[in-house]
Amino acid sequence: SFPTIKKWIEIFEKLYGVFRIYPFGSHKIKAVKKEAKLYFWDWCQASSESAQFENLVAVHLLRWVHWMQDIYGEKYELRYFRNTVGHEVDFIILLNGNPHYAIEVKMDDRPLDQGIKYFMERVNVPYAFQIARHGKLDYLGPKLKGGQVRFIPAARFLACLP
Repeated sequence: SFPTIKKWIEIFEKLYGVFRIYPFGSHKIKAVKKEAKLYFWDWCQASSESAQFENLVAVHLLRWVHWMQDIYGEKYELRYFRNTVGHEVDFIILLNGNPHYAIEVKMDDRPLDQGIKYFMERVNVPYAFQIARHGKLDYLGPKLKGGQVRFIPAARFLACLP
């Protein structure tokens, strides 16, 4: 039952087994507002290579968000975006409640993901990244409503985080 599952997730959160990332959205972009994504602190527990990689990035971004809050005292939050049609952006970092970074995670170099394109065409986001685990390319993609997408290998992106 739902209450039982909710209780178990809360127990696993208190034991630092998992953490949740909540959705970002508004009625303008028809975003999903209630479903949280669940990630493991030990990302090797995820079921597939792509899930493990997304989980690894989630842990590093959450650590970075907490670090920015502690060092600079700014209100940073880690969220994700998914709408009712199926467009999704893996991670949205909010600064004082406004989207500041949009990050899409891929296994290989690919063209611009439709989810991040959809999101950036509707919401002002100054910085966006499409990171690739096995990627080799590092270049600036198209400008979309004031922001520009940078395609970057995951190793380089993660190395830039403090």
